Amino acid sequence: MEIENTAYRIIKDKILNFDYRPGFQLKEIPLSKELNLTRTPIRKAIVQLANDGLVKTYPHRGAFVATLSDNEVEEIFEVREALEVKAASLVIRRASREELDHIRSALKKREASLSRTKPKYVIPEIDFHQELIKLSKNSILISMWMGLHTKLQLIRIQSSMRGRRFLEAMKEHGTILSCIYENRPAETEALLRAHIQNAKPDLHRPAPKE
Repeated sequence: MEIENTAYRIIKDKILNFDYRPGFQLKEIPLSKELNLTRTPIRKAIVQLANDGLVKTYPHRGAFVATLSDNEVEEIFEVREALEVKAASLVIRRASREELDHIRSALKKREASLSRTKPKYVIPEIDFHQELIKLSKNSILISMWMGLHTKLQLIRIQSSMRGRRFLEAMKEHGTILSCIYENRPAETEALLRAHIQNAKPDLHRPAPKE
């Protein structure tokens, strides 16, 4: 089980870090050589990643890193916006100062680390949006958002890697958080909606035909 989890984690990280790009074919033999694992855990990892929505399999063709259609991305973003806007309104009502301070501290730490070196996108230690979702303290809302999380993570990472978008997004996170601190729900909602729309990517390529 540990080896299977290792294969899953490594392949997932490579997909999310854009080492394996959308449309990349996941072949068991090359992957087993690259990761120094047998084909069995590789095969099981691919099945699990397909269940997550990060991989699509095609009869007689194989497994490929998922390429989401325009319609899929649009639907994901519609649901994402509805959930996150509602979550933000709940955060304003329910989150403690200490909980918000934890997010602010993480944002400042990330900003400081980027200022010391040439800015380059890396996956942050904490996910700003996921932290806000958690602070909504609504278990059903959290569960619904987490159901989107894997696909959403892939879309958002690819979007952030466009030019210097991740630097703009980081500033927007700080502004949104300030509005939450200051109990400004209408402004928080407007900024969050704009932020989500700014993150919508245009990254689609045709998926392999069945």
